[in-house]
Amino acid sequence: MTPAALLSGRILRAFREHRHVSAGELAERAHVAASTVSMWESGRRTAHASVVAKVAQALGLPPAENAALNGLLRAATTPLAVAPQITWAHNFQPPSQPAWLWIRPDPSSGLQRVTLSWGPFVATITEPLPTAGLLIHAPASAPNPPVVVTLDAAGWVDFGVGVVPPAVAEQLGIDMRDARTLLKAFEPLTPGLGPHEPVAGPLAPWFEQGRDLARRLGLAWELIAPHFGVLRPGWSEVGPGIPGEADRPLSTVLLLPPPELQRCRESRGLSRRELADRVNALDGLNQLTAKAIEKLELTGRPPDIAGVTARLDRVLELDGRLGLDRTYYSHNPATTTHRIRFPDYWIGPVWIQVFTDRIEAVGVDLIWGPWKRRQRLHHGAVVTTRKSEAGAGSLQVITPRGCRVVAGTGLPPMARDINGGWRPLNTAAAVRLVRDGIMAVLRPAGPRMAANVRRERRPAPGGGGSIG
Repeated sequence: MTPAALLSGRILRAFREHRHVSAGELAERAHVAASTVSMWESGRRTAHASVVAKVAQALGLPPAENAALNGLLRAATTPLAVAPQITWAHNFQPPSQPAWLWIRPDPSSGLQRVTLSWGPFVATITEPLPTAGLLIHAPASAPNPPVVVTLDAAGWVDFGVGVVPPAVAEQLGIDMRDARTLLKAFEPLTPGLGPHEPVAGPLAPWFEQGRDLARRLGLAWELIAPHFGVLRPGWSEVGPGIPGEADRPLSTVLLLPPPELQRCRESRGLSRRELADRVNALDGLNQLTAKAIEKLELTGRPPDIAGVTARLDRVLELDGRLGLDRTYYSHNPATTTHRIRFPDYWIGPVWIQVFTDRIEAVGVDLIWGPWKRRQRLHHGAVVTTRKSEAGAGSLQVITPRGCRVVAGTGLPPMARDINGGWRPLNTAAAVRLVRDGIMAVLRPAGPRMAANVRRERRPAPGGGGSIG
């Protein structure tokens, strides 16, 4: 019996006891034998998705607790499926809802320090983590910026939505912390507007709502302001030149050794046929067979099927670590505007590589939805950012003439992270970003509160162009 199976059983039992339902009552409600419930909770029998749905219904779990149950059961398999890592990141998907992250140390790593970052804020946790880990929960979520967790020694971090009942965490031996209490310890990384500094123009009503929101949530304005400071329209400064790291274009490749891929699949409780079915559900045109997965697990060579690495990564929830998929390659050096469309199903790290015949670094403009950034890149340089949600649209990469651009999904080991330093495309984009950020915080509090905020202040139309 694996540790994941034991933990999964404990999670099911913790939720049952949280609902004050005996094992016999659960068996009766779920129309199964009492011995079956015992095997689920002891880990002797795997609780597949249909079983979990039956248990949740029998326990009468509210939707938020049902989501947390499924997320915790998935997280139980992570230490077997994925090697411990130093850095973990996640883009929570809309709509805004309660969310959590579960940080667990590798017993052999000596984890002592955890750093959390979200946009311009950083918080550090230095107290020792219990063996079962630390769970941080928040009442709201947003797709962008991503939540990034950096450990001083390798460990595991899982991200989920819903509400984990405190009684469940206590029974599992997990410490719980409210993100709002951590937020008060966050250190702003960028300067923002003062609590009384006047703001003119179309942004003014939304800045006032931000100040009001800080008061309502009991947060110091100094902690909210950096989010607004970065939203002043205007191009960011060109970043320092990033040196080239590759002499040839990156291509589709598996980064995970074949035995680890097989271990990951099995730890997630998927047969090759089940994995193929889930991968094919993401793209009905480029089908993958169970036989092709078997060959991949033996040889490590991806089949010549579009998007296979990215889709496998999404189903196995590896956040770009499984491998690279090349999705764009510019053959014409006369092209200066490159519109790169990543697959709709992809959420997570993407990479861009630039080749130039110049000795010095070239300035590259990056535009993605309402955001933009300028960066200097040397020949062969690889940079990475994140696709935050399915509707992110095309990334525009604008280069001087004579450059070639290659791009794809996944996390190249040599890539330099450029997730920071993006600014609004124009004033209209800044208005939209401030508005969406405020509504993401208010929406989980209920439609009435969000509607009241919309009625309280109606901003003037934004200028500087339209945002799709």
